[in-house]
Amino acid sequence: MEEVYGIHTSGRYADLRRTYNSFYQLYTAEENKTAEPAEMIIVEDSNSGYDFFEAVAADSIDCISSGGKTNVKRTVTDNDGKKMLVIADGAAFGSEMGELYLYMKKHPEVSIYLPESFEWLILKSGLIDGNRIADILEHTEDFLESSEYFCWERFYTKLLISETEGSYLQYSKQKLNDVYLNPNEKEAILKVAEVIKKYVG
Repeated sequence: MEEVYGIHTSGRYADLRRTYNSFYQLYTAEENKTAEPAEMIIVEDSNSGYDFFEAVAADSIDCISSGGKTNVKRTVTDNDGKKMLVIADGAAFGSEMGELYLYMKKHPEVSIYLPESFEWLILKSGLIDGNRIADILEHTEDFLESSEYFCWERFYTKLLISETEGSYLQYSKQKLNDVYLNPNEKEAILKVAEVIKKYVG
């Protein structure tokens, strides 16, 4: 999301400018302090990330999957008029942001939370100890080869799988390990994604 640029032209000269930088910052957990409880959560993910957020929403509000990033805007408009929180992977959502951004400017009841990815939330939570993980998250660009990874979300997924292999936290992209829904593990992840609590109420 932070690497979507527009081309600004002035006279004979052109330069690149970030398109969604201020928009992305508006919806971080630090800035979103006046969020009202939502009526529903729309999750881009349909696998482990969705399993987690559906469990967090539990019986308090509806939680549905859009079935992928290209379906987010349609899922939002299908539920027009409802107060909703959209959760999508900021590391891979930039190409889909344009139309949703315009829609949200006219529909303030729709908010968006864009962590790098669900796997990033787990890695950031501290459940996997070590300064090395913190360093990788802080300086991701120094640890991945762009020719090998289409986006950072894929890098975080591979990192989480390799770091948890053979442990009680073993991670699978397809289906969430139930251990992540235990009170301590769930709370550690939600501490990173604190904004979610404001919407679930």
